[in-house]
Amino acid sequence: MKKFFTLRYFLICAFAGLLIAIGVMFLACDAFALRRPEGTVTLELTEKPDSDVIAEKLKENGLITSKLWFKTYLKLRHKDFESTQPGSYEIPFGSGFDGIHRILSTGDKQKRTQVKVTIPEGSTVKDIIRIICDDYGICTEEELTEEIQNGDFSEYDFVNKIPEGRKYRLEGYLYPDTYFFYSDSSAHSVIRKLLSNFDEKFDSRYRAACRKNGISYDEAITLASIVIKEGKHVKDYPKISSVFHNRMKSPVFSGLLQSDAALVYELGREMKPEDKNLDSKYNTYRYKGLPPSPIASPDLNAISYAIYPEKTSYCYFVTDKEGGVLYASDYATHLKNLAKVKNQSSS
Repeated sequence: MKKFFTLRYFLICAFAGLLIAIGVMFLACDAFALRRPEGTVTLELTEKPDSDVIAEKLKENGLITSKLWFKTYLKLRHKDFESTQPGSYEIPFGSGFDGIHRILSTGDKQKRTQVKVTIPEGSTVKDIIRIICDDYGICTEEELTEEIQNGDFSEYDFVNKIPEGRKYRLEGYLYPDTYFFYSDSSAHSVIRKLLSNFDEKFDSRYRAACRKNGISYDEAITLASIVIKEGKHVKDYPKISSVFHNRMKSPVFSGLLQSDAALVYELGREMKPEDKNLDSKYNTYRYKGLPPSPIASPDLNAISYAIYPEKTSYCYFVTDKEGGVLYASDYATHLKNLAKVKNQSSS
């Protein structure tokens, strides 16, 4: 019996020793880049990063295996990334932890030019492509369009919820704002930055509001895009939103939004009276409810009022030449408002 326990103890110790040896070998291979392939990786850091961001990017690019071991190793050696700046870094696969730290902390990066880009509220995908590609020369139209239509952005829950069958997959979700891009930024990184901004702005409050009101994220963004294209001033958004909410409920309108802006989006030009007969899902004079996608990129003002419109009885509105809006609850009053606007234009 004693020999049995001695043998079992020996086997346990031997197995534990083997596990330790394997673990040490794994950690050594990771830390000193043993058995790594040849070549280099371009690591892009778009904002001043911390160790978590750096470790994540290094693992994504196959430069390290364990994020925890990488951060622990550097902490034990009293190394940090305080001096690391945004930029594009060329890192050989065989650098090891110390080599990676040296490259990232000594500024061994390619010199890059930053470009300030402003995307106005109510911009369409076509507008955004023109601004980024034509006005600033950041990536090509083909590259940006490919990312918008087919890029993998599945880490964003709202992208996964976008229905199919629309002109541009990400229409409405490329948040209008001022951005700083590197002049040589990839199309994927550009779109990711716009989507990340939307993800941050369209936070849990708005998502909860959608669920509370029984509407999808896409429906909220679609209505918000119509509101921002129909209204020239933020102060008009609450009432304009109420008009469309009321039309969807009104038996007079039979669920027709009758939005010129939605039809203009489909046409790509100003609307003519005969265009109201166009057989298109974006023709809200002919098809009930919302069009099949947003028609522009709304900001948080438009999104907020799309979800929470002002309580009114208005079903009609018309904009005068100064950008003012006249509202009406009935068609007779609307006709009078139309006459006022016509007289104002002719004077």
